[in-house]
Amino acid sequence: MVRREDPTCGVKDLRAVAPDRTVPMRLIGFFRNAARLLRTISKPNWKTFWLSVKICFFGVALLGGIGYIIRLIAVTIST
Repeated sequence: MVRREDPTCGVKDLRAVAPDRTVPMRLIGFFRNAARLLRTISKPNWKTFWLSVKICFFGVALLGGIGYIIRLIAVTIST
């Protein structure tokens, strides 16, 4: 990453400036990163898995509840 200053406001901005690489080189980099990720990950234990299930269930229930409330309001307004 290259740090450069924004001339309009003087605030330092951190942006990733990628060199001009070809598609095959980017694919090779992607597969190397994917292989490194697969080497470092591990199967979650039961406690971690159950926590993930509860969080997902809570998120789905929350979105469903919000949708239900919006639907109730829309039906009430249209009647």
